[in-house]
Amino acid sequence: IENLEELLTAIVQFEDIDESPTIVGFLETITLDSEMESDDGPREEVSLMTIHGSKGLEYSYVFVVGVEETIFPSFQSMDDGEQGMEEERRLFYVAMTRAMKKLFITFAQGRMLWGQVRFNPPSRFLDEIPEEYYEWFSVSKGGHSAQKTGPSRKNNSDFDFSDEYSQDSNYNEYESTNFIQRTSERPKSKFPQGSCVNHKLYGEGTIIETDGIGDDEKVVIKFRDGARKKFLVRFAPLELINE
Repeated sequence: IENLEELLTAIVQFEDIDESPTIVGFLETITLDSEMESDDGPREEVSLMTIHGSKGLEYSYVFVVGVEETIFPSFQSMDDGEQGMEEERRLFYVAMTRAMKKLFITFAQGRMLWGQVRFNPPSRFLDEIPEEYYEWFSVSKGGHSAQKTGPSRKNNSDFDFSDEYSQDSNYNEYESTNFIQRTSERPKSKFPQGSCVNHKLYGEGTIIETDGIGDDEKVVIKFRDGARKKFLVRFAPLELINE
């Protein structure tokens, strides 16, 4: 079932980037080229592998991606209790020690996973790395630049690590610095203040604050249990409730 959900994810992504998506075009993009180059000389290439497959190997530079709760550690390991968590921790150590010169550990604030957009917090394993051994960088939208934001996540104000699905982060990367207002008519908010909404994870709530427009629109929602959370509308799984 998870494989089918990943197929759905690939289809959705293909539809987003192709102006006239067809099944033939989709199949062409996922068809693997079985032809191998016969050149035995050195080539610049990237080895993509699982952590289990990396045991016994070393590389100058290693990227460990998807270091997020429910991914690394996985859902399954969380269900297995401390024993499962300890095995995931050993795997994380294996991944880290594959790097000889430099190690990059990355996570996303939001990703499409199994056909749904999910907002997983950073992995708990990041808390276990001594601060003196790493530097913290925040990558701007599109991944074109990175800015050093602090020596560790504990004193980094760019992200809120205290709340398991919070999007209350630094939204500066989404702000338009060269915005030109072409008309005097202000676009209407998709979720105006006072609206009742339903969040797939948190349930029903009321919008008490709004900020920005279009893709930059952000809202603060007060949920029935009293919790207040901030969301970027274009990523949040929100639905308006008609009263």
